[in-house]
Amino acid sequence: DVHRCAEESGMGRCGAHDIDFLLTHVIKLSDGHTYSAEAFTLGQYEKHNTNGGLTIGTRTTPQAFSYYSWVKSNHRLMVVDIQGVGDLYTDPVVHSLPSHFSGTLKETLGELNFGIRGFALFLWSHRRNDIDRLLNLPSFPLSPHESAQINFQTGMQVTTLQTIAKEMAKKGNPQGRAKVKSKDLKAEKNKKDDEATPKPPQFQVELGQVLGIRLADWCDWRMAFPRTRSRGSSLDGESGPSRRKARELEMVEAECHMEIAAMYNRGRITLRAGEPRGDPDRREVEAAVFHVVEAARQDLVDAMLALAAFIDGRGHSHFLPQVSPAPELRSTALALLANAATLGSSVAMGALARLILDETSGYLEGPTTEVELRAAAQHLEGFGSEVTRDMEDAIAKHEEKMERKRRKAFSDDEKNGEDDDDDDDDSDDEEAQDLDHEKNALHGQTFGWDNHGWTAETAYLKAAELWESGKLTEDNADDDDDDEQEGADARGQDLRCMAAHAAEVQEKFNALPKRKSSDSDSDSD
Repeated sequence: DVHRCAEESGMGRCGAHDIDFLLTHVIKLSDGHTYSAEAFTLGQYEKHNTNGGLTIGTRTTPQAFSYYSWVKSNHRLMVVDIQGVGDLYTDPVVHSLPSHFSGTLKETLGELNFGIRGFALFLWSHRRNDIDRLLNLPSFPLSPHESAQINFQTGMQVTTLQTIAKEMAKKGNPQGRAKVKSKDLKAEKNKKDDEATPKPPQFQVELGQVLGIRLADWCDWRMAFPRTRSRGSSLDGESGPSRRKARELEMVEAECHMEIAAMYNRGRITLRAGEPRGDPDRREVEAAVFHVVEAARQDLVDAMLALAAFIDGRGHSHFLPQVSPAPELRSTALALLANAATLGSSVAMGALARLILDETSGYLEGPTTEVELRAAAQHLEGFGSEVTRDMEDAIAKHEEKMERKRRKAFSDDEKNGEDDDDDDDDSDDEEAQDLDHEKNALHGQTFGWDNHGWTAETAYLKAAELWESGKLTEDNADDDDDDEQEGADARGQDLRCMAAHAAEVQEKFNALPKRKSSDSDSDSD
């Protein structure tokens, strides 16, 4: 597949050098030992980039090919670790989204594949060059501070990953062949997590002063309606029992933007030359905010919740705490939450309803209008619907698991119940590991917006109260006031029935055995 990608790139036809990859052969001996072999190439062996985000040297063709492979594959994969003699390359690494592959390719990706993080590291370090333009490849948006770093090799370092590569070289690996493995990243992550506690920011960044971002043209939150699932379907607004699914390819670029912001926050990438890793400086915070805004504009719910938290000043002490609250942008925060709600985020639905109904929130000026109350009622109903279905999905999954166990016991399966549990958990963990490659490091975090106080039952009941208050009317009611109130009362009664059902589902959900905790369940980065 990599060889085919090189042939299809057509770089020779657009003024760049033709490129190719050596084919690797596997030799299996009669004693069972296997070896890989490839043709000897005479000349100066050079490495042009790594799977850890480093770009090396001044040649543009290798970097353009890595970027081309990502664009051409519709963001499913990226060929990196480009090295070889001239433009005859060998021993590449493929970053990919595992759920979009099957068979041999998926099995051979291994621990050198970083998925979204691998994409993000290269996209952050790559600067659009003449070959990219000749191939008509779209540019990946970068902040003004990043774009100003013309001499990338001396102006930027991927500090963590470069340190790992150097240590590997010291241990005897050829410097040109050093690769970064996922376990090395995990070790660095754990080291950073252990040594770091939230520190008060040393400076503050005002959102309105960040270069290159626009904040004033999101949707009219009063007319944004929550999107809920039809039964049996799934949305990707947030993590939950039914939300683990393959990342849609159109969202991959947004995930990369959010991952870059997360790496700035943790000091894993820096715009400072020759300095040790550490907390981001002002330029890096502004660059991170730029990428959060880009991700939000591409409809990534994680980014919308984060950006709304920046404006509100809550829930982001662990993520870019240097960004100061912006009360003058509260209408933008409401629009961000409303937009997230239209994408199926129950957290955004609950938070938006709370801000509308809480007179002390400071988000609305003057008395709450009928349009605003109607929006609150709709978001409360959407919240109740989504949370109830999440619980129903979890209950159904548990019942399916119990049914499988009963069938195995009936057929005198040799495995005992404890082993069956382990097998199911292993299968879930393997799926989670695949999908973790397809999400940014902040995926599923709510940035404090889940502290709205609603349950599915109380949300339905509050929505019913709003309809029965006489302040709302059904859109399809006749002009007669009595008919309008009758329609609103009927709506309220329906919501009370939904609340009773939600309470029953909540009781069943609370009775489920708690799933074993694992590393894959914990928030990362």
